[in-house]
Amino acid sequence: MELGADDYITKPCTPTELLSAIATQLKKQAAYMQQYVAERDKAKGLQQRVKELQRVSNSSEDLLQRISQELRDPLSNITMAIQMLKIAPSEAARDHYLQILHQECAREISLINQLSNLKEFLTPESANLIQQFNIFNKPKN
Repeated sequence: MELGADDYITKPCTPTELLSAIATQLKKQAAYMQQYVAERDKAKGLQQRVKELQRVSNSSEDLLQRISQELRDPLSNITMAIQMLKIAPSEAARDHYLQILHQECAREISLINQLSNLKEFLTPESANLIQQFNIFNKPKN
């Protein structure tokens, strides 16, 4: 058995040969179990890593969706102000819509500047914090 034949013992066998065969089988079983445990631990680690990457991906998707919405809001207001400016009946109304345009353009520029700063902030660790504390999710009314 020590040479590779797992189930072969010549008969009659001596107690020493039998004990040696059993010891060899136990060593092989221990080696298989050790390999199994190592592979199981490796699989658990990989599963944990997949979950972590999914969490980061979900946080990134949520953040991108939120940023997209934040960038759309001023543009919608700008479009509305332009349309209203076209049909404004008085100078006061035109001034009001120009003020809205000015404010929303400034807001859009600010958001774009913040977006460039956000690139430095986004790491897997910060994405976990973002998701953990729901930093970018507005409460629903």
